[in-house]
Amino acid sequence: MTFYDKADWHFTQQFPAERNEEQIYVHGGMFLKWAFDNEFLSGFIPEHFEQQLLQLKNREIKGSALIENLDGVLESGMFTEKGNAFISDYFNSKTDSYFHDYENTLAKGLPSYFFVEDSWANYDKLAKIIDSRLEVWIKSNANKPLKQDK
Repeated sequence: MTFYDKADWHFTQQFPAERNEEQIYVHGGMFLKWAFDNEFLSGFIPEHFEQQLLQLKNREIKGSALIENLDGVLESGMFTEKGNAFISDYFNSKTDSYFHDYENTLAKGLPSYFFVEDSWANYDKLAKIIDSRLEVWIKSNANKPLKQDK
């Protein structure tokens, strides 16, 4: 199992005292929503969080609410094989590509990414960036075989 992100990792950084602790789930929640929109979720999430996924689809809850129920964790068992292939390249600590995109798209001019508003407008901006990253990734990996998703 590979861990892509854990809320605990961010509490060890300089988490601003004036921010609500729910803010720790915003960046991961936006990514989880994007993964859901792109049908990259698998494993126990669709089986055990069916109602929340329906609410997420209808934008009645945000991804931050779902990821909070998952203890703030994004890990390989949550995603399809194709999802993991992309995520392991894009959402990892070596390249910080996701965090770079998150900060450049949503946190410019803010004290830190902990100040990004958890809004659908922000999600929509970020989703366009991730979509473009996925498109480039698909083109660059077109000749690499993937195992069939289950």
